[in-house]
Amino acid sequence: MPEEGHADAPLSHFWIATSHNSYVVGNQLTGYADEAMYRRQLLQGCRSLEIDCWNGARGEPVVTHGNTLVNKISFASVAKAVSETAFVTSQAPVLLSLEMHCGEKQQARIAELLKKELGALLVTCAELKCLSEARSPAVRKLEGYFGEHPSERELPLQALQGRVLLKAKLPPLTPDNADDKPDDDNSTPEATSMVTRESREPLWTRDESVVTSLPSERPNAKPNAKAAGGSKGVIEPSLRALITMPSVPASRFMAGNLPAGVQGLPISSLSEPLLQGIFAAAGQDLRAEAVARVQFTTRGWQARGFPRGTRIKSDNADPLFQWGMGVQQVALNLQTNDTPTQLHYALFALSGGCGYVLKPREMRAEPPEAWPPARATLHRATITLLSLHQLPTPDEERPALARGHRRACHTYVPELSGEYTGPSVSSVSSPSVSIELHPIGGYCCVGTALPPSPGAGRAHTTQAVEKSGFNACFSNELPVHCLAAEPRETLLRVGVWDHGTLVAYDTLVLGTLRAGHRCIQLRSRLGTRIELCHLFVHVALGEEVNTGASSLELREELQKEKALVEGLRRELRARRARHPDVGEAGAEAERPVL
Repeated sequence: MPEEGHADAPLSHFWIATSHNSYVVGNQLTGYADEAMYRRQLLQGCRSLEIDCWNGARGEPVVTHGNTLVNKISFASVAKAVSETAFVTSQAPVLLSLEMHCGEKQQARIAELLKKELGALLVTCAELKCLSEARSPAVRKLEGYFGEHPSERELPLQALQGRVLLKAKLPPLTPDNADDKPDDDNSTPEATSMVTRESREPLWTRDESVVTSLPSERPNAKPNAKAAGGSKGVIEPSLRALITMPSVPASRFMAGNLPAGVQGLPISSLSEPLLQGIFAAAGQDLRAEAVARVQFTTRGWQARGFPRGTRIKSDNADPLFQWGMGVQQVALNLQTNDTPTQLHYALFALSGGCGYVLKPREMRAEPPEAWPPARATLHRATITLLSLHQLPTPDEERPALARGHRRACHTYVPELSGEYTGPSVSSVSSPSVSIELHPIGGYCCVGTALPPSPGAGRAHTTQAVEKSGFNACFSNELPVHCLAAEPRETLLRVGVWDHGTLVAYDTLVLGTLRAGHRCIQLRSRLGTRIELCHLFVHVALGEEVNTGASSLELREELQKEKALVEGLRRELRARRARHPDVGEAGAEAERPVL
């Protein structure tokens, strides 16, 4: 579970490890689907996964990337994979996002398979009402923030431990005599024209009636399939009864206004272009009004960011600014171990790999506070590089498949983990080391001088040690100072490069570094630990004055400190009133110390 004492917070207060098109291996057009990807990602700590559902032959639904060369796998095999691996490495809730393209008959079959494989693990709409009575005090404080629709069903994480929740689009309900009838089984990947996320109507202009009440609220109504948009959404009653996370249009999310009658745990899907547009309009300032509005809404409302449809190579968008905006579920193509995926695993290692990391206090505070806050001082981690040991040669692989908290995942889709390959006698490495900071928010910089220069960057690279990858020494390198205003929300990547190519790395949260001599076991480009390969460093911790802070930020910090002191004085006066015998000692305590 997340950090101790935080399990009573609602889901909206956490960043959640999320994957996009979770079944795909390789690229989005010619890759292949494999149910083993669900096993692999769940064992790696992923807690929110996506399932694209299509009509299959003989009444059996399939999972595939519609209208591409990606093969089909049975929905039954996916449901079984989830049931067998969902809670092996973490008891934190699993969220399944159903992108529904099936007709009503095969939706009924999906409901049947989910009940068969997941059984009591599933949270139903009826059960959600009962669980909502166990809300934590932290959740009750959110009531009233969203007008007549408070986030009263944002349950504490502990109430959902070991459970599975389903997210899907719910078409609007119509009276019994509605003429609209959904096609039963005419929607297949081949028969339906491909509608990518990029070519659909923009999120903020879609029909705002897509989400309505849960089925138990209007038992005599039938769904309107025509209004559902690109995918049908869930129209079959038995499956609707299982959807506890109804999808809400982005326009409603941006206005902070739920449609009337919404029940369950509402969630909105926000596209990469939409989030990038908001961030750009704010001048890439997380404290600007446009971004602050998103941060405010996500205090009690789930948001899921997904990549643009043109990322056919399964590459990823930058997750940092999305986390900084408060988006809980930033969906990544986790089969691609690019920089965003590396940072993803660093962040979620903060909670032991359980898949949930508590957002900063300011993102959860009532009344709202600006994030990142102004800081008068910076956390400093000074890293002295000493030596690099046992770096594999350019054509060698030594994956440590039997170690680490993610070791169980290597059994599934093993090509994503690597396999042992012996070294070549003729190949020799000439390594250099880079130290980079990647902030979710707040000022940070990297440099070899203190105080840092005004133009200090976020990366530093050493000189290459020629032909010495087996036992490289960095005795001539200056200590590297990593400064960050928000060390818990700043990610450190240490990379080893050979002739301009990244050959090994490790990522971690800067604030988790401990002082002293440390061995960092490095990872291969696939993200697997490398057997016997370590970077030996010395770490010194301290604080520095934040010379990069603006005068406005420093004034804000001073005002906060003054408000804190005044609050303590009021508390002292109240205590003196209750205990008059305190006398002069209490009076002295009230006087400021100059």
